[in-house]
Formats: sequence, structure tokens, C-alpha cells
Amino acid sequence: MRKYFVILSLSLGFTLIGSNSCWADSDWTGNINLLYGMRTLTGDSWPVETSDKDLSKQNLIGFNADFGKKSWPINIAIGLIRSSKNAYNYEVSTTELKFGIKKIWMTSANIHTYLGVEGAFINAEEKNSSIMNEYYGTLSGNGHSIGLNGGLYWTLANHFNLGVELGFLLGKANLAPNESMDLTGTQMALFFGYHW
Repeated sequence: MRKYFVILSLSLGFTLIGSNSCWADSDWTGNINLLYGMRTLTGDSWPVETSDKDLSKQNLIGFNADFGKKSWPINIAIGLIRSSKNAYNYEVSTTELKFGIKKIWMTSANIHTYLGVEGAFINAEEKNSSIMNEYYGTLSGNGHSIGLNGGLYWTLANHFNLGVELGFLLGKANLAPNESMDLTGTQMALFFGYHW
């Protein structure tokens, strides 16, 4: 399932970038940004022993994009996010394909704030290399989530974004008949990207 998310995200990305030349001379506007940060999951699925063996604190990487007509009060938002962590004998990861809406305000010259609401389709995976565990091997499954995010960014030279985003996520993915991955938590990421 994850490969289909990747293929679709690349298609969306190339479509947005390829369309930029025609959108630049029209009444359309938008952004595409690359993110890197940290996600902290707060559900019961994540054992914590020491800081280096904390499966709940996961690295996050991905992209967000939004677009709309300049006359619209909100933009349409899409994105692909992956989070992962290796600890114990485990490797856990999630891949999320997101759709939502985003409201952007210009607070001063070239500085913007925004608030977004989104839903996501999730593919989750857990790899266990310990033969002592009941689920030795790889488990994967699908789920969904809803989220709220907001941030601040500066647009340099009218085209290049640099900013920070905070978010809250509520979701779950089913890995096995009696096992699920609780994806409730918070995240923070830095991003840079392109505005048209």
C-alpha cells in the first residue's frame, strides 16, 4: 500500500510544479513545502523506557501543498507525511496521504499565518526482529486520522517560503485482529518551499 501512496504523491507533486508556469499568470495561487520535524504520539501503543528507546517520538518528513483562486477565502490542501522510529527490536512507521482545507492570513509584508483542517488515509507498519514476540516479522495495515495544524512562514523574494508548523493528530490503524496502532499525538516541523 505504501508504494501507491508514494506514486500518487509524486504525481501530485509533478502536477503542481508543472502547472506553476500557467498558474503564475492567472488568478491562482498556492504553495508547495518540504517538512522535517518530530512527532510525539501519546496513545497506549508506545512503550517508553529511555529517551533513545522511545517509540512514541518519531522523525517526520514529507510535503504539504495548497492551492486556490486568489478570490477564494480558503485553499485546498494536500500532503504526504511519513514518520518512523527504530528502537528495541522494532521499527515502526506510518505514511499518510492528507486532504483538507487551509486558511492563510498575511499579517505583514511577506509574513503569513495559517490554520488548516485535514483528514488522512494511513498505512502503518511494524517490524519486529525478536523471535520471542507473538508477532515476529512485519505487520502492516490501514487506518485514518483527522488533524488540525497551524503555522507561520516568511516568503522571501515573493516566491520562497521558510516557516514552522505545529499540529495535532487523532487517528488509528489496524495491524492485526487484536492489535492496532494509536496515532494520537502532536507534531512540530520546519519547512521550506515555493510560493506562486
